[in-house]
Amino acid sequence: MNIGKDKLSVSGENLNISWSFDMKEITFMYNNNKKDPQENISVIATCKDFAKGYKIGDGKNHIAGGTAMHSFYPNGKVEATISFNGLKEPVIDSGLGLFIRACSTGILPFNIGEDWLLSVVTNNPAQENQDEYLFHLMHYTTPQKYGGQDITQGAIIRKDKPAIYFYNNTAEYLDMTSGISKHYEIPSSVKITCHGMTSDGKKASLNFLAKPEIFANEIDVLGQLNKLIKSFVQALVTKPYIFQFHQNNAKLTLQVEGEDEVVLAGDGFLELTMMK
Repeated sequence: MNIGKDKLSVSGENLNISWSFDMKEITFMYNNNKKDPQENISVIATCKDFAKGYKIGDGKNHIAGGTAMHSFYPNGKVEATISFNGLKEPVIDSGLGLFIRACSTGILPFNIGEDWLLSVVTNNPAQENQDEYLFHLMHYTTPQKYGGQDITQGAIIRKDKPAIYFYNNTAEYLDMTSGISKHYEIPSSVKITCHGMTSDGKKASLNFLAKPEIFANEIDVLGQLNKLIKSFVQALVTKPYIFQFHQNNAKLTLQVEGEDEVVLAGDGFLELTMMK
């Protein structure tokens, strides 16, 4: 990937990500560059009108002689046009999205964290008879040689209500199983517990049992490398794989100080990244 002059936009063989001049909109352009129309896939998506964003810690966090930064842009409005399999008419759709800008200098990703989790839950207000919301939580554990520390940050953005930012959180992997991957054990569920504050200063907590119900993808991060180089890296450095799942009928239990407890229904996306 090549970094643009603005130090934000990036471009590669298949993917381009660029920001608008006023930094309020992101455009994603993907094409798998297959010449056969039946195999070609192209996606153009924009994400804008974000809720107020935030960063982990002080922004740039120092670890293992380098720096890492994660900036969250939650609850963006997404519009996408997708063309695939030689369809005469593209698929056009819209929804909510979360953008995470991850930057690092002087350190490789596997030295930042060895286990990563991203959980996202949102709803369809028309179906659920509830106001629109988007919940997300990112969790990772630093390598044992750098302390094995858990880093977790999350938020829930609700329509016409104060945003809630969670900073004291846990993500507990339950009932590990080796049935999905030959490389890593995958949890049958993840118990997520969050504590934080609303944007107007009220205490808040949230509980959620994330379940990898519907398997979507297993991504071999080193899959494009030469087999000999890949084997060397996996044996001596790291073996990175990404696992993605969907969850129907997710239930979030939310308690805000001075308000009744509410249960928010929705659909979930769970991504697990293993880099041991």
